[in-house]
Amino acid sequence: MQKLEVCEAEVAKHDSTLEKLQSAEKKLGEEAARGLAKLQEIEGEVSEGRSRQSAMTGELIGVREKLEEASSHRQESESGKKVAEALAELQRLYPDVHGRLVDLVEPTNGRYTTAMDVGMGRYGDAIVVDSSQSATRCIEFLRERRVKPCLFLPMSDLRPKPRDAAFDHLGSAFRRLRDVIRAESRYSTALDYVCGNIIVANSLEDAIEQRYKKGKETKFVTLDGVVVAKNGNMTGGASALDRAGSRRRVSEKELVGLRKRRDELLREEAVLRRRLGLGDEGGAGLGPESGAGSAGDGGTGAMDGTALREAG
Repeated sequence: MQKLEVCEAEVAKHDSTLEKLQSAEKKLGEEAARGLAKLQEIEGEVSEGRSRQSAMTGELIGVREKLEEASSHRQESESGKKVAEALAELQRLYPDVHGRLVDLVEPTNGRYTTAMDVGMGRYGDAIVVDSSQSATRCIEFLRERRVKPCLFLPMSDLRPKPRDAAFDHLGSAFRRLRDVIRAESRYSTALDYVCGNIIVANSLEDAIEQRYKKGKETKFVTLDGVVVAKNGNMTGGASALDRAGSRRRVSEKELVGLRKRRDELLREEAVLRRRLGLGDEGGAGLGPESGAGSAGDGGTGAMDGTALREAG
């Protein structure tokens, strides 16, 4: 009887130990499952973080390239820099000074960029202002600071030429220059004045056919920047494209946006690299110090600093 009681006590003791072991095994299994889930979560975050880092690196490189391009375009002559500085100051002082026309417009489609720049000619660099009084004040400002004369477009005094309906139906290979340029509505008068009845042609052959064979007397500009003038003259080549391209610099507003985006990406990348345990060195090699910062067919009314022409 005593031996039986001893055996039963041993069995109970083993049962208790087994229950404890089973409970511990269950607990360890649950902890292992939680650990595995956490590991998978961390691996997912790391994978997502690395993908985001790769995307940010690509975007940072793109922003850097744009800033470097802007910087190279802004390597101007001393007189050009003085004009840019004077214009910036004029815009700060007077709300009726809007900036260069080329900085206020954009093509409706990228394929028209060259034609737009060449078609606007010297008026691309013209400064858009509200009135001739505004232009006169600006001209005096430039004279006092010995800045080279600039061309002005006083919108209230411009008299654009009427739209000639004869050029509305030339065919699918042609578009009016005015119709391929987009800008705020308040600049419509300036654009109408500069663009006049200038036509954009898909090719030089198309322009020649209309101007010489069909006798359409207006200015044609091809998509690659060749001009067939109203008087029949033809101009083109690298020099015209270079002049147009050098004028289309990144505007101050675009530069501010690029720099802001660059700094945002750098901050986000630094945070992400710390989370991934990669240290604080940026992966794109891009620090905050990188980057910069003749139409005449449209009508009457533009004002030149060398001689004020009567508007109207």
